[in-house]
Amino acid sequence: MENFKLFSYGFIHFNNVQEKDNFFYSVRGAKFKIEEEKNITVKFQPIKRKSNESLHSEYRNKPGSTWQPYYNLYDDSSHFIIVLCLPSITNKDEIKLFTEGEENIIISGEYKELDFAGSILKKSIPVGDFEYVITLPSKIELTSKVKIEKIENSNMFKFVIKKSQENKRIKLDVE
Repeated sequence: MENFKLFSYGFIHFNNVQEKDNFFYSVRGAKFKIEEEKNITVKFQPIKRKSNESLHSEYRNKPGSTWQPYYNLYDDSSHFIIVLCLPSITNKDEIKLFTEGEENIIISGEYKELDFAGSILKKSIPVGDFEYVITLPSKIELTSKVKIEKIENSNMFKFVIKKSQENKRIKLDVE
């Protein structure tokens, strides 16, 4: 019975991919002794998920892409406003916008390779084609133009999208 090993599994939940990457980079598969007399050892290793879709259902990336953009979605009385982080995109002409139905905005383009001297030790900034679908809470006006602004001194863009008139509150007459 001395050679018998009991394995127990647990999970660590991270708030985002960056936290997970930082954690596993710092432990790098190391084993840690918790209680010397009970011979308890903990080894950390990441679990590969079969699908990233369940975690980020509002996004649809190009095949092979797992990076998810950070964005905020705002609602004023007549517009939806999306503030989206797009690394290596420098002006709005590099962004393409489409709709899929009246509630989905598709934002696409191409992330450029960043070129620095030296060897790369970690690479988590995306490169290549991207396509993200953001589902809005209600319909948008398909015939109006979308205003895109680059937020100064950042890699973020602001998209202002007019809501459909169907979303407008109308007072009904009562008999």
